Amino acid sequence: MAWLAETSGWLGALTILAAYAAFSMGLIHNGRLFQAANLAGSAAMLVNAAHHGAWPTVTTSGAWCVISLVTLARLRRLDQPAPPDTAPEVAPGQPHSYPNRP
Repeated sequence: MAWLAETSGWLGALTILAAYAAFSMGLIHNGRLFQAANLAGSAAMLVNAAHHGAWPTVTTSGAWCVISLVTLARLRRLDQPAPPDTAPEVAPGQPHSYPNRP
């Protein structure tokens, strides 16, 4: 188990650093790849930190995982087609009506 925790920690650190370097150098943007790398790296570092009882690092890595998951969910939602427009149709040549406007 110790070997797995150590390997996990090092691979997690390398993953996060590689993603950050690629983002900082403009090789990737803040998209799915960057967020997925952050999620994978922080989860791997969380395993290592928990094994060593480093609770502040467990908390930080856990928060990093949550932030990455939320961002990935938002990116996924942005890729969904927009719902159909529910605004009432206005006949051509007719003025638009605005509520609460004289």
